[in-house]
Amino acid sequence: MQGRIQSSPAVEQQYKELTRNYQNALEFYNDLLKKHDQAAISSDLNRQQQGEHFNVLDPASLPMTHLSRRKRRSRVGAGGGLALGLTILYLLSAFDPSMHTERDVEVCLQLPVLAVVPDVAPAGRMQASNNGHGLKLAGTRT
Repeated sequence: MQGRIQSSPAVEQQYKELTRNYQNALEFYNDLLKKHDQAAISSDLNRQQQGEHFNVLDPASLPMTHLSRRKRRSRVGAGGGLALGLTILYLLSAFDPSMHTERDVEVCLQLPVLAVVPDVAPAGRMQASNNGHGLKLAGTRT
């Protein structure tokens, strides 16, 4: 019995050492298991993101000729519009059958003008422009 009692501290020491080694091995195993799970999650995430990854194949470059073409087109368009507008105005005035001045009457009828009837403005309104003879010039308003 005495031998057993004296050997119990040594057995207790061995037991403590074994449990400590077991705890260390268990912590090491849990750490490795956690790292393994993280690696598996990371590889799954990389596989999922492979379709979402974009690479620039040809970077954008600034156009060199389009700006000058655009300016030329805008100038040609503005010039063409102005020429078209002036042509329309000329044709409208050339084919306008109305008479605006005494001279128009003399040229058209080939007779001298004896009298001119003045414009009469309605009551309360003033004549905007008058050439002195009662005839309104083209483009004037009352």
